Amino acid sequence: MKFFKFTGRLLTMLSRGEFTSMMFEISRRLPPTLIMFNKAVLLRSEVIDVPPAEDSPVKVRRATSEDVPEIVRIGGLAPDHIESMLDSGAVCFMASENGGPPLAYTWSAYGRCFIRGVGYEHDFEGKYDYSYFNFTLPEARGKGIYRAIKRVSAEYADSLGINRFSALIEFTNEYSLKLHEKMGYEPFIDILFFKLLGLRICRSRNHDTGKSQTRLFIKEPQGNITFI
Repeated sequence: MKFFKFTGRLLTMLSRGEFTSMMFEISRRLPPTLIMFNKAVLLRSEVIDVPPAEDSPVKVRRATSEDVPEIVRIGGLAPDHIESMLDSGAVCFMASENGGPPLAYTWSAYGRCFIRGVGYEHDFEGKYDYSYFNFTLPEARGKGIYRAIKRVSAEYADSLGINRFSALIEFTNEYSLKLHEKMGYEPFIDILFFKLLGLRICRSRNHDTGKSQTRLFIKEPQGNITFI
């Protein structure tokens, strides 16, 4: 019965021309080591519109290696991955409320990055604050915590002489896309990713030039890079 319902849902998506949703549904049912499909958009902004909060109980601080257990507790990232990102120069900010334990975090990178979930490599060249792995515990959402973190993150980037910002949003995360648009972000690069066994295909399209690029690869890039 489940097979017929699944097949019917795929046929409905196909008849509606929803190819992206159909491929995502197929890949979601199979092991990621076998097949993976994803679609995302890289956003950018010259200014982040985050108005200051008066008398906010939210406190934000930069995370260190001692905060690895707290980051794992909040979002479930693997400890070795967290350490690797910190060692590569990425920065993590954490937020708490009324002196309590951390409730949210956001990461920023400023150089060469490889985004594994979409197989995309991009060098931000120290000109952009690339924001990623933004996560707030469910019980803490809707309290302005994410905006407070973004405000501090933007202030830190400004101290580095960086006043441009970027973020990657997957096509299934409409809430995050709308939130970033409210903060002044606009689409920059569309990304389509497909992996079958060891072969990975990443196709990107630049909104400024209208040009597309397709990259086929098996091994991940090497060198001084932040793996996300």
